[in-house]
Amino acid sequence: MGGGASKDLDNKYIIAADAGKLDEVCMLLQKGADAQAINENRRSAIMLAAMKGHVDVVREIISALEKRKGFGGRDLPALFEAALGGHSATMLLLLEHLPAGNIQAKDLTRCGCTCLHLAASKGRNETVDVLIQMAETLVRVKNGKPKINSGASLVRIKAF
Repeated sequence: MGGGASKDLDNKYIIAADAGKLDEVCMLLQKGADAQAINENRRSAIMLAAMKGHVDVVREIISALEKRKGFGGRDLPALFEAALGGHSATMLLLLEHLPAGNIQAKDLTRCGCTCLHLAASKGRNETVDVLIQMAETLVRVKNGKPKINSGASLVRIKAF
């Protein structure tokens, strides 16, 4: 975040994303809010929107980040927040846009928690079902033997 005016714009953007105010998020991004801005708790706008299941806001932030080539592996915490909150549609949107190399279990080993574990721990059965179905569809058979596609490790993604 830059100077006072920029910081104020970024703070308004983060608050709007957290509240799910799509029109305000769009307007603030157009005015120059930093799509990667974080609040005093080190939470980004995309994390806060994902945490509350504001799928349209998440979609807009992803678009803004992709335009700036700024969406990627460091946005994985938003995926964990969506899983924890049981927001399957938001989680699927994030997975659709995350680069495949950034969603492999081997890349994320700081904590034993996984998206599946987070969702199950909160009784988010629909989200658990979505993760299991995704893993099943990502298993491919090669020479008669099951081969796990690199994306199949989505169920084993390690949290930060």
